[in-house]
This record gives sequence, C-alpha cells and structure tokens, in this order.
Amino acid sequence: MGKSIKIAVVDDEKTVRKTIEKLLKRDGYEVFALENGYEAVELIENEEIDLVITDINMPGIDGFETIRRIKAISPKQRIIIM
Repeated sequence: MGKSIKIAVVDDEKTVRKTIEKLLKRDGYEVFALENGYEAVELIENEEIDLVITDINMPGIDGFETIRRIKAISPKQRIIIM
C-alpha cells in the first residue's frame, strides 16, 4: 500500500469538523481535526500534510491569517477554504 494522504481539517465548530473528519476517514485519508489556526500552524511545522481544509471565521487567528502563516512555512501547501 502507498503513502497515506494526510489532510488537516481546521474549523472551530466541532460538528462541522467531526463530520468532515468522519467522511474523509471513511474514504481512507489520514485526518487531523483541529479547532483553530494555531493548531494548524503547529501541525504544519511538525508534519508533512498533503492538504489543509480551513474555515475562515474562527476565533484567535482567522482563516486568512492561518493561511498566511502556513504559506510562510510551506509555500506550496495545498489549501481549500470553506
């Protein structure tokens, strides 16, 4: 079996985050469910992630700032905004 595809799901709303996580895991992806941008940035610093799916409206740092910080660490990071 090949490399597992790693996806970070970033959303402060637990129901949304858990629903997306469940659907992606069902399809065989390795999922990191994160509740804020700080967690996402920390993950990108320590783990090779294939895709980040992020909400925009979040407390703390919003999705735009999260994306800016992720791109500073990993300029070619693939990101989907919800």
